Amino acid sequence: MKAGPWGYTLDPIAGFYRSPGFKSLIFNPTELIGDAARFTKQVAKTALKRPLATKRLRKKFPVEEEEEEEEEEEEEEEEEEEEEEEEEEEEEEERRRKKKKEERRRKKKKEEERRRKKKKEEERRRKKKEEERRKKKEERRKKKDERRRRSSIRRRGRRRGRRRRRN
Repeated sequence: MKAGPWGYTLDPIAGFYRSPGFKSLIFNPTELIGDAARFTKQVAKTALKRPLATKRLRKKFPVEEEEEEEEEEEEEEEEEEEEEEEEEEEEEEERRRKKKKEERRRKKKKEEERRRKKKKEEERRRKKKEEERRKKKEERRKKKDERRRRSSIRRRGRRRGRRRRRN
């Protein structure tokens, strides 16, 4: 970096002058003095390649057609590379989406299976309880019948015995 007039700095690598306060391209060859003057042509060439180059600059220092063609080719190559990168990113995104979708589907399936098992288990328990209840009821009914039968037999015997005694 070399100090140019009025605090501007010449950045031969970047190829243009920078003002301390602005990021804009400042270029006027007539204002260059001393040592910066010999960079003028170089600066102009590199500055013209940058998107910041103004129409005025382009008129003052026309770039050779070969350079323009090279630049165009480079730009085309860069665009192609960018397109390829974008395509790759899209494919990657698509793969990620598919993976997520598959994962969600698998989760859903698993959840459904779990629910089905739970329901089946619940149904089995319910049937078991119902069966036990039915058995208990049956048992109670049998006991009741048995008691009734026994007592009726006893009563019959008593009655018969009484009748006999009377007669």
